[in-house]
Amino acid sequence: MEAVIDPSGPTCVSFVQEGSVLYNDFATFDLVPVSNELVGKPLKVTKVNDSYVLTVDDSAITADQWASVRTQQRDLLYKSDWTCSVTDYEVPNKPDWITYRQALRDVTTQPDPFNIVWPAPPS
Repeated sequence: MEAVIDPSGPTCVSFVQEGSVLYNDFATFDLVPVSNELVGKPLKVTKVNDSYVLTVDDSAITADQWASVRTQQRDLLYKSDWTCSVTDYEVPNKPDWITYRQALRDVTTQPDPFNIVWPAPPS
């Protein structure tokens, strides 16, 4: 996805809302129309000849997704902490819980943050 920006010289995209990008050319602020597919997504500006091209920054989207995966991973580890922190209580299926928690830790070694295979907790 891309949108061509007027060649007035934006240096960075600073705000995206309601179909427009507010960009900063140091002293000049302009509103540039963009397609709705770009709204709310991290964008980057690239100069091509005498114009600027606005594209979705896929690396930022991927980084955001990995952050979301890590948040869910921490939440699931927290919810299963009781299985390893209780000393005077017999945890049912303790070896299964150990395996489950290790699988949760290994989630971030999967190659695609958009297609995570989450382990199922022991029953």
